[in-house]
Amino acid sequence: MYTFAPPDLGNFLHKGLEKFSEIVERENKIWGKLEEEFFNKAIDEVIEYLLSIDENFILSSSKRHEYVIKRLKRVLHRMVLIIDEQMDRGNFKPLGYEISFGSRPDNDYPPIEITLSNGERLTLEGKIDRVDKGEVNGESYYRVVDYKSGNTELNLHEVYNGLQIQLLTYLDAILTLEKTFKKENTNPAAMLYLSIDDPLIQAKKQLSDEELKEEMLKSLKMHGLIIRDLEVVREMDMTLEEGGASSVIPVTLKKPKKGEEEPEFSDRGTSAITYGGFEVLKVHMKENVAKICEEMLSGNISIEPCKKTSTTQCDFCDFLSICQFDSTLGLNKYNTPKLMAKKDILEVIEEEAKVKGDDRDGK
Repeated sequence: MYTFAPPDLGNFLHKGLEKFSEIVERENKIWGKLEEEFFNKAIDEVIEYLLSIDENFILSSSKRHEYVIKRLKRVLHRMVLIIDEQMDRGNFKPLGYEISFGSRPDNDYPPIEITLSNGERLTLEGKIDRVDKGEVNGESYYRVVDYKSGNTELNLHEVYNGLQIQLLTYLDAILTLEKTFKKENTNPAAMLYLSIDDPLIQAKKQLSDEELKEEMLKSLKMHGLIIRDLEVVREMDMTLEEGGASSVIPVTLKKPKKGEEEPEFSDRGTSAITYGGFEVLKVHMKENVAKICEEMLSGNISIEPCKKTSTTQCDFCDFLSICQFDSTLGLNKYNTPKLMAKKDILEVIEEEAKVKGDDRDGK
């Protein structure tokens, strides 16, 4: 029996954004400057393409699915409008979409290599939904954006402990590969999630078109981790005001203190890390990956799924019936990392960063 389940919906929209981006490039258009006529024409082409894919044939099978198509088209149209507005508010522009690094001939870049303590070499492969690039003081800055259906948040505690390394790995990969092949300095700007969603906007009064757009931007603001550098932040959101919160990235600014020209980052509403802190996270990521691989090579393949406060990695695992993990059995135990508040984990990271030091920090 063929169905169109929630995961299929996410894949449909994900491929839709990829195809729309291809059309933008093909037509030599610029994100942030797209016209309504182009949106409508391109979305129609995207939907026609998606419906031609065999796995989506069920969407053409009934009136009910025709309604689903209309809803998907509305969500896709809204998402590309949001992305266009996010781009218009900053100077970062897409370097590429679905950028892959790996061993296959069709990959954009070779894989990332990590040498283990025994001399074995580990290769990391992946595909990045979108990479944006900006210029600040003549230097190149990069941010990776991963499209997610649902409300995915970056948990700094999990990043530090090697439980959520995808975005960090992607950003490190593009910085390393661009530096290697373009022979230029590369700097981190942000690693962000963009939720593919159709949020319900609640308001106590009738909103104008501009007010509605602003509320949509806030609802679909990118989340993740940015570099604590005011110049870089302002290149990602030129509309950011002192004493206000960005509608594009996870940052809020305080008003400048008396006698000071520049505002400070507010802890509330800001998810930022110093350059030194980013280097610490990179080192931890590679150490955690190497440790896991070394243990596997030594024969340690014990089943120890991670357990968080209210969820476990088994909750959505497709292979539970194969591994047959059962916490009621004496030999089956969860891996339960010590939880730390975001503020505390940031202090730990930045304390480690002080030992190494980075003269770019403190801006």
